[in-house]
Amino acid sequence: MKGSHPPYDPHGFRYAVRGIGRALVGERNLRFQLTAALYLLYGMRFYEQAELSRGERAVLLLCIGLVLAFEMMNTAVEYAVDLTSPRRAPLAGWAKDAAAAAVLVIALAGVAVGLLLLWNPAVFVRMLDYHLARPSRLAILLLTLPLAWLWVYRGPGGRRDHEKTEEKDDR
Repeated sequence: MKGSHPPYDPHGFRYAVRGIGRALVGERNLRFQLTAALYLLYGMRFYEQAELSRGERAVLLLCIGLVLAFEMMNTAVEYAVDLTSPRRAPLAGWAKDAAAAAVLVIALAGVAVGLLLLWNPAVFVRMLDYHLARPSRLAILLLTLPLAWLWVYRGPGGRRDHEKTEEKDDR
């Protein structure tokens, strides 16, 4: 009924944050994409303003946001299809494949944008020099790699995706 709800739902933000949390717990691909984005953001700090403008940084952030959002939409489509079509059905498979393809297309576009904007061997040398100047920096960076692998492949709390537990929805 129109007009019966306030124009702003104060719980909507909480539901959205919970959705992000649930997606991070249950979706390995989202964890991989977020981890790659964090490494990308770390690498961006080595670019000077003349090498990477504010507009170019904004485009990279937009690409990151789009890839993560598409992955969460893909997850929503998969769950909705599973809920409405518990048995195998060709159209259900097509819907899931199309949603996954959308993620692939936007991810490949993001990689292309990243390569076009970030490919700069001088910056790569600067990154290497920065880490070699203090071996502890290199050690910390290298230590993050197995931790990132655990985060991506085991998930929060060391659970695999198929071991996740269902949470009660309090709506």
